Amino acid sequence: MIRMLPPKKRIWRARLWQYLLKLSRWWDQAKQSRDVEIFDQGYVQAIASLAMSNGTADNVALAKALSLAPVADITLRVVVPQAIVETRLLQRMEHEPPAERIFEPDFDTSMRAFGMFQTINDILMQSNRRIIPIETLNNQSSLESIQSVEQEIISKILHTGGGPAAKRG
Repeated sequence: MIRMLPPKKRIWRARLWQYLLKLSRWWDQAKQSRDVEIFDQGYVQAIASLAMSNGTADNVALAKALSLAPVADITLRVVVPQAIVETRLLQRMEHEPPAERIFEPDFDTSMRAFGMFQTINDILMQSNRRIIPIETLNNQSSLESIQSVEQEIISKILHTGGGPAAKRG
């Protein structure tokens, strides 16, 4: 994946390479478990980070990288309006110590990821991956999204005979 979407900066290449190694190890462990395993920011997020730090990733490269990633039973997509993302990002950047800002992408680079996630979503949908959108506009939409995820997980547990325990990866 890193060779396919190489980050422009070496620090990002090293950082994402290390993350993917750890993620792969966690994924292999999760495959051995009968429990429900939840990965917060798994392979889809890693590929988005690679594409964002590459700067020139196209749909073909994204599709190829996504085809190399293990397929999750369910992919959750948190849907947040762009204006809210911009506001949160600016607030976070204002409160970060200068030393931490060195390791973060700039505002424009971060906001490019917003459109990239729609492109990734489209590619995943075309490859028939199971994606559940999580709407967070208000309490009602959040509750409905949570209930949808809950039903999907229960259905998966009943279908595979897995246990009810959940772990974070």
